[in-house]
Amino acid sequence: MNRKRIVAGIAGAAWLWCGTSVLAADGGDRPMPPYIVSPGETAAWSITVQDKAPPSEGAPPSLRERQVVQSGGVRRESNKWSDGGQTENWQVNGIWMKEDPQTHTLSLIDPAHTAMAALILREAFLDQSWVGTGTYLRRDKLNGQPCFVYGRAAANGGAEGAAEEAWIAVDTRLIAFFDDGVRTYRFQYLPPPSSPPVLPPRFAGVYRKFQDDLNPLKIPQPPQ
Repeated sequence: MNRKRIVAGIAGAAWLWCGTSVLAADGGDRPMPPYIVSPGETAAWSITVQDKAPPSEGAPPSLRERQVVQSGGVRRESNKWSDGGQTENWQVNGIWMKEDPQTHTLSLIDPAHTAMAALILREAFLDQSWVGTGTYLRRDKLNGQPCFVYGRAAANGGAEGAAEEAWIAVDTRLIAFFDDGVRTYRFQYLPPPSSPPVLPPRFAGVYRKFQDDLNPLKIPQPPQ
């Protein structure tokens, strides 16, 4: 049986953490470990996205808002775009299914077996190794919330001289604001879900097709 994997580029910025939330005491004017933590395997949050410059003529729609809910190995991202469109992305047991904001076609991405893995890690903000004492800039406030601010040279092809900044809440060590040199992202954390999100039939069909193309005994079934 031929193995089929549909791989496509990822639109927007997705943000994913895995692990357990940790509350950290205020280390004063300089941060103490842990420098950044996860919101938890069962969590919900929203991201408001804003372009730093007007888009060029004919540019594809850009992400404006993302609502994230994750629990039990399932993650749902509900997206709103600059042209008024709405899409969903889903992740089940590490496998991503993403809806194109223009064509609304679905793409399945297996990070373990594709060259997209590095991009997925970047979009998921899993490259957190640069957040630490060597990149610490200052202590500041975001809408009255004390934050530790970290920075480095932009790594996303932004404007020359642009820099990335990550604002980490002092009391929780959760990310509150991110500036990648092209867009800004503001985070708001919501009450965690009481149960895992349910995969819609359209996405469930794509996931089952992926299972059929592999060994179904090795790929867990999505939650029903």
